[in-house]
Amino acid sequence: MKLSTKAILWSAFGLPGAGQIILKRYIAATIFIVVSVVSLIVIVIKVFDFAYSLASQLRENIDDLDTAGTIGMFGKSMVDSQVHIITIAVIVFMVTWVISIADAYRAGEELER
Repeated sequence: MKLSTKAILWSAFGLPGAGQIILKRYIAATIFIVVSVVSLIVIVIKVFDFAYSLASQLRENIDDLDTAGTIGMFGKSMVDSQVHIITIAVIVFMVTWVISIADAYRAGEELER
């Protein structure tokens, strides 16, 4: 298997930056890994905050639940949990992932020449 193909597969299906490790581009690998791990940590923390907030609201209002009230609570929880931060973190992760794959391809092809 070509080195560029192996690097692309590791970056695509492993962790962004893993392909750069195979290519011995450690600075680029570190940057991709740190950015992707930090964005994943932010996503997980915010999703758990959202779930906890929603569960707390449901627990407090368990006696007077109806469909409209539950949907309204869900919407309020989404606003309170700062969904825009989750969206930004997902976009940062996806962009990092795509750039990591493209960089692994470019660097792998360059090394094979």
